[in-house]
Amino acid sequence: MILSAGAIAGGILTDMMAPLRGTLRILRNGGLQTAAIVLGYLLFLTAFTTFKIAIPEIVPFYADPLLASIDRTIFGADAWFFSHLMVNRPMLLFLAFQYEVTWKVMWFAMFVFVGLWSDRKRGARYLLAHALMLIICGTVLATALSSVGPIFYDRIYGGDRFADLAATMRSLGDATDTWQTSNYLFLAYRSGQLYLGSGISAMPSIHVAVAALNAFFLASFNRWLGIIAWGFFAAIAFMSVETGWHYVSDGVLSFIVVSAIWYGTGKVSETWG
Repeated sequence: MILSAGAIAGGILTDMMAPLRGTLRILRNGGLQTAAIVLGYLLFLTAFTTFKIAIPEIVPFYADPLLASIDRTIFGADAWFFSHLMVNRPMLLFLAFQYEVTWKVMWFAMFVFVGLWSDRKRGARYLLAHALMLIICGTVLATALSSVGPIFYDRIYGGDRFADLAATMRSLGDATDTWQTSNYLFLAYRSGQLYLGSGISAMPSIHVAVAALNAFFLASFNRWLGIIAWGFFAAIAFMSVETGWHYVSDGVLSFIVVSAIWYGTGKVSETWG
């Protein structure tokens, strides 16, 4: 599915008058490059996940009281509370799908697209920016600012600071998979076992960072892709708070770091032949 999405997207962008022809041409010319990029990405993601799981062993979780206080100081209450007032159930179902499904598909599909893309200079810039994003946001800053997010706050630190959030997320049932997923991750954390996709880390938000990087990248193609991508970024940033996975400051820091990375890789790519 992801290979097809990337190839079709590449075909549309490279030959809008005959997208099928463009797609077939890309598949013929970019197969080896795509295989190398996808393999490299999977190895990189394995390393990223390994570090993520090890964060509390390197720096025990400590930053949440400060991050939660920042949200409450700025907004006068926990940010998740206001986000829940802004959406009804149909809208929540739509936004949850973007956060839990579309984001994952888009994350992987972008690598397939870059692998099939003929513009290697711009593709290399995206790959470099993505690698730096995972290293800086997902490893360095995530370790330095070791935190769990509102959804895990009470289970890690004790007390009932976010008891209302927990009750709200449980009451939503199948509207989102946040509560079920958080239970899975917490079980993995408590057991010390290496579960698939496990690891707890809130600050900075990788969800927001990936969406921001993809928005910068897609906006470089044309205005309409940029509008769609930045709209998707806004939905991801909103849902990161709505679900309790993140504090507002998690997304803000992600955006700042990714902006600097995108600007910096742009300057570096100008020197490439």
